[in-house]
Amino acid sequence: MPASPLRGRYLVRHPAWNAWLHTRDLLLSLTTPARRAIATTTAGEIVERVLLAVGGHLGDAVIATSLLPQIGRVFPGARVGVVTGSWNRQVFEGHPQIDAIHAFDHWKLNRSAGSLLAHWSSMRRSSDATVAAVRRIGYQVGIDLSPYYPNASEILWRAGVPVRVGYRSGGGGPRYTHALEWTAGRHVSEDHRVLLDVVRAGGADDTVPFYDLPAIPDAAVGSAERMMRAAGLADTPFVVAHTGAGATMKDWPAANWRVVAGALRDRGVRVVLTGHGAAQRVATAALSQGTGAIDLCGQLEWAEFRWLLSRANAVLSVDTVAMHVAAAQRRPCIAIMTGVDDPARWRPLGDHTTVLTDRVPCAPCYRSHGCAAMSCIRGVSTVAVLDAVAPYLPR
Repeated sequence: MPASPLRGRYLVRHPAWNAWLHTRDLLLSLTTPARRAIATTTAGEIVERVLLAVGGHLGDAVIATSLLPQIGRVFPGARVGVVTGSWNRQVFEGHPQIDAIHAFDHWKLNRSAGSLLAHWSSMRRSSDATVAAVRRIGYQVGIDLSPYYPNASEILWRAGVPVRVGYRSGGGGPRYTHALEWTAGRHVSEDHRVLLDVVRAGGADDTVPFYDLPAIPDAAVGSAERMMRAAGLADTPFVVAHTGAGATMKDWPAANWRVVAGALRDRGVRVVLTGHGAAQRVATAALSQGTGAIDLCGQLEWAEFRWLLSRANAVLSVDTVAMHVAAAQRRPCIAIMTGVDDPARWRPLGDHTTVLTDRVPCAPCYRSHGCAAMSCIRGVSTVAVLDAVAPYLPR
């Protein structure tokens, strides 16, 4: 029987960290004023301002956009604010439904250069500024999407948002007016919908969730097209390979990427390498040597990245934001994923998406850093990847 991601009621498996959350919540339950009994929103109240708290990184933010159309149906005409890490701002900028973006950079999620003390200081400053802004705007409903620690329970509570909905599994449950138990077996987008259903008047929404990213600005389209022409991609089929992720345990072996890139080259298909960060730039530079792949790692702005993926015949990616962006742009996506978590929980939404993982007996293991072998992803064969991408290539 596979392990559970929960330890007790928390999605934190480290014993000491779990014990700290348990103790903290016990103290919060003794010191937090009793929650008001609010079945949905205040009777007869028209909800005009909704705050969405989005944890995690870019992939989490892209998935979170799938809730925006549902919020529009539940609260017609309501304006939405988003509280999230500053690194996620670009996902929501320009969205017609979003009025304000509040940056809250928690130290545990901050991947920028700098010491832990610097990240802690940044968190304190951003949390105080966000609380003040949220209180000033006067949001009526706050929905905290993250079931993990850290979440935004403290932000919503300090800002005095009247209706605060979230999962206990990330800690801070006593700070919500509606604290739900998290359960396994759902896609992340379904987790989000469960939270919205708490404040929904009427029956549940049975529409299929899908991403709702803002339109790509014309300036980004123009610059991306110029870059594509300069790389010789204007009139030729190409596949994007996004080979790296924020965690190295998600990496597929470089030798496998080389085999795939070479096989696609031999079929007359160009391969474009994307990514971000110094480590990924080193990896893509090495991969481009001898394979003819075009290395654009670190050269694309967010909107340009989205446009490039929207023009590809297909996108190959490990478990990271690229697979969600490709699916959001309705491009065929082949996602090579680990078995550390349940791949079905994080799979790209929509049609023409393929998830590849090696079904080993220990998966899902829910180990934060995986294991030394990582057979669940390293066991995915190059043949399986090439077979998955073949239907989307010119004959």
